[in-house]
Amino acid sequence: MNWTAGGRRSDSHGDRAAASAPPRRRERAGIAIFFLCAIGFGAIVEMRSAWLNARMTDLDVYLRAAWAVRTGHDLYTITDDSGWHYHYPPLFAIALIPLADPPRGESRRGTLPFGAAVAIWYGLNLLFLGLAVNCLASALERARFQTSGIPPPGSRSWWSLRLLPILICLGPIGVALERGQADLLLLALLCAMIGAILNGRRIAAGIWLAGAICLKLFPLYLLIYPIWRRDLPMIAACGLGLVLGLAVLPAAYFGPAKAMAYAREWNQVLIEPAVFGGTDRSRAGELLDINATDNQSFVALIHRWRNLDETLGVARRYRVRPLERWARAAHWSMAIILTLLTLLAARANPRPSAIAHELLLAGLCIIMILASPVSHLHYFTLALPAAMGLLLLARVDEVYAGRKWSWFFAAVAASGLIPLLPGLEPLRDLGMAGFGALGLWGAGAITLRRGVQPSNCA
Repeated sequence: MNWTAGGRRSDSHGDRAAASAPPRRRERAGIAIFFLCAIGFGAIVEMRSAWLNARMTDLDVYLRAAWAVRTGHDLYTITDDSGWHYHYPPLFAIALIPLADPPRGESRRGTLPFGAAVAIWYGLNLLFLGLAVNCLASALERARFQTSGIPPPGSRSWWSLRLLPILICLGPIGVALERGQADLLLLALLCAMIGAILNGRRIAAGIWLAGAICLKLFPLYLLIYPIWRRDLPMIAACGLGLVLGLAVLPAAYFGPAKAMAYAREWNQVLIEPAVFGGTDRSRAGELLDINATDNQSFVALIHRWRNLDETLGVARRYRVRPLERWARAAHWSMAIILTLLTLLAARANPRPSAIAHELLLAGLCIIMILASPVSHLHYFTLALPAAMGLLLLARVDEVYAGRKWSWFFAAVAASGLIPLLPGLEPLRDLGMAGFGALGLWGAGAITLRRGVQPSNCA
C-alpha cells in the first residue's frame, strides 16, 4: 500500500499497472481534440496577426528589432507599425534575424512574408511548450519512480502529467500564443533548468538559467536558489553564460563600442525607470506607466485595489491617478516576505527530495512573476512547473488528482481564463490570474512545510 499527497491509501501496484496502460477511448478522443484545437487556434492567430489591417500581435516588435539588427538601425529606437519598442536584451533580436520583418516602404528582399514568419513562430512556440512539459515531466517521473516503474511514453500517466498542467495554465498560454510572445521559450529554458537540477546537472542548470536571463532579465531573481543552496558550480556556469549572452556575443556581432552603447541605452529607457524610478519616460505610455497596460505585478495591484472606484468605473486608458509614493516599497516588501516564507518552508525539511526542490523552484518562479515591476497575464505560463509538481503529488490513481485537488486546479485554471472573457476585463486589472498563481504558490509552500513524504517521491 502507498499513501498519496491527499492522505488516501491506494494499491500502488494496481494503480501503476492501470496508469501504464494506453489511454482509454475517451482519453484518446480528448488528446486528439487538444491537438486539433492547437491547430485551429494557430489558424486564428495567423489571421489576426497577418491578414487584418492592423497586426494584432507582439511578434511584429521582435521581428522589426531583428530587421534593425540585420540592417544596422538602432535596436531600441525602431518601432513596429503600432509604435511599440523592443525591450529585451540584444541576443533575442539577433537570434530572430532569419524571420526579420522590415517597416512599410522598406525593401523586403531576402525576408519572409510576415504571414510565413507568424506561422513559423507559432509552430516554434508549440515546440517550446512541448519541450518544456516533456523535459520537466521526465525529470519528475525519474524522481518519483526512480529507476523502476517509470510510465512508458504514450501511457495514461505519461499523457496526464504533460497535458493537464497545460490545461491548468491554459489562459496565460493561450494569450502567449495569440500575441506571439516569447514566454513559451522562457518556459522551456526554465523547465530545462529545473530538470537539470533534479538530474544533478548543476552546470547545465546554470547555463539554462543564463539563457533565460538573456531572454528576459527578471529570471535573474532565480539566482536566489543556487545562492541559498551554496551551489558554486551553478552560479559559476550562470555567470559564464551571462557574460557570453549579454556581452561577448553582442560585442562579436555589433562590435564592442556599439554593444556597450546598446547596453547603456537599454538601461536608460527600461531598467532604471522600471526598477529604480528613473526619469526617462520614452516607454511610459506603452509599458511602464501604472495605467498603461494590464500589469499584474504587486505594485500595479496595490495601486488598483487602493483606487478600486477608478479601476471598476473608468477604462484603463482614461485613468489618471498617479502611483502612490509608498507603493514601490510595499511591492518590494511583499516580494521579500514571500521569498523568505518560501525558503523557510523548504528549510523545514532537512533532507529535501528532488520533488521538494522542484516545488521550491516553482514557487520562486511565481514570486518572480509578481515581483517583476512589469508583469502581464501571459507571464503566468511560468506557473506551469508549480501546477505540474503539485499534480504529480495529488494523483490518487497515478493518473488524475483527487476530488479536492481537482476542484483546486479547476479554480486556478478559471482564474486565468475568466478575465479573458468579454466584459470581465476589470477582473484582469484586479489580478484574478495573480491570485490563482498565488494559490499554487501557497499549496506548494504548505506541501514543502509539511514535508514531501518519501512514499510520494524519491
